Amino acid sequence: MALANYAKACSKNTGGNSTFYIVESSKVASATVTAGEITALTLTTGSVFFTVDFDQDTLIRTQEGTGSGDKISYVHRIEAMFSQLTVALNTFRDSLADESACGLVAMVKDGNGTWWVVGYNETDLATRGLKMIQDNDTSGGAPADEDGGKASIILESNSGFLDLPVNGTVTTSGVA
Repeated sequence: MALANYAKACSKNTGGNSTFYIVESSKVASATVTAGEITALTLTTGSVFFTVDFDQDTLIRTQEGTGSGDKISYVHRIEAMFSQLTVALNTFRDSLADESACGLVAMVKDGNGTWWVVGYNETDLATRGLKMIQDNDTSGGAPADEDGGKASIILESNSGFLDLPVNGTVTTSGVA
């Protein structure tokens, strides 16, 4: 790949994330990548992305690259917190743990309105999906404890490629 130009966008930058969808890696039938952006994402028949309702301002999507030259590797991570420990939350957390064996693919909408696919790339496809690497909860010691009664999860994968942005039209179908 030849060196590329980069023109900074002169617009407001907003951190954070507003929306989180997830699906089992095995349910991703195909994806079309055009000019570095996912323009079509097809799931197997009857499959859908599931909506994940996280606590506001707690979802963090990161990717960290290490290495040098053409030997760079990226760690892709999604962290989220969930209030009120319940049976339904435990069921969700158990399902993440169960599906981690084969991997997960997520779509995250950031504060600037850009959608990102995490756990999928053009070379490895969905074989390097996200896996749950941390699942914690705490009751807290007092009613005023800020993190009391919350669970936190971390999903992570490794690859040699960056997360891919999504063409906005892909996000309008296939969501439960």
